[in-house]
Amino acid sequence: NKALNRLRALGGELPLEEDWLALEPDRRPGPAEAVEQAERAELIRALLNGLPPQDRAIFLRHYYYGQTAADIGAALAMPPSTVKVRLHRGRRKLKELLMERGYSCACADD
Repeated sequence: NKALNRLRALGGELPLEEDWLALEPDRRPGPAEAVEQAERAELIRALLNGLPPQDRAIFLRHYYYGQTAADIGAALAMPPSTVKVRLHRGRRKLKELLMERGYSCACADD
């Protein structure tokens, strides 16, 4: 009762601490989501390992190391246009393989 009386005397409201306003909900995946992500990562790794070595190298350089088609072409002694064509064909092949396994690939090349 004394606490309520004190709160009423202060005007009925307590000021919020700035730290409380900055808190965000925990965005870490739960156990089921973590397992699903690990399974997807393993599937992608297996599919990439199934690509021809040069195509796998192009994919890794572009998507994991962030290299441009020109940089990849210079490193692998091929024109940038060839790199782009191989990336397109590789995405299409990965999409087909994922769809065969029941995954939807709405954002991949058609």
